[in-house]
Amino acid sequence: MKTNSHKSGFTLIELLVVIAIIASLAALSTAGVSGFLKKSKTKQSQMLAVAIESSINRYHEEYGSFPPPIITETAAAHTIQSNDNGMVMLLAELTGDDTATKNYRKTNFLAIDNVNEAGKNGMVRLNGVPQSVVDVNGQPFTIVFNTDYDPAGLTTPSDHLEGGTTIKTRVIVYNAGLDGKPGNLDDVCTWR
Repeated sequence: MKTNSHKSGFTLIELLVVIAIIASLAALSTAGVSGFLKKSKTKQSQMLAVAIESSINRYHEEYGSFPPPIITETAAAHTIQSNDNGMVMLLAELTGDDTATKNYRKTNFLAIDNVNEAGKNGMVRLNGVPQSVVDVNGQPFTIVFNTDYDPAGLTTPSDHLEGGTTIKTRVIVYNAGLDGKPGNLDDVCTWR
């Protein structure tokens, strides 16, 4: 009688092929997930920029003026960074008689969380006082007001995509996005 000594199982080549297939699938899924996460961060930042713009427009509709900014002259409009007492007005965090007269109804125009950890967008505070609003990448926003009420609107910054375009709006909010460099698709801006 003959006995068959053939054992069933995988050969080394079969095992290596299976490992290579699994590694390829893992690499493809990782690339897809990282791309999705980047898009998600950009979308979160975009939503925050729109929320800031909307809150400033609501303040303007309520009081007939913009929140008081630290003003820097530019060609056609006044530009402010978000680290100013205008944020105190939008958050209805009244700190004295002067601020109380500029938001005397104590309306909270901007509901925003504090930044407690990296990768979160929101309000950065110093000793409890609002300093700046940052996106999920830690980039602060620039806010441009149409304080001269130019009926043509505002001109977008020339170093961003669609730079130099005039938009009929009272305010634009923008930053350079994930890479910190303006002029590419990850820029966060309210005019797109």
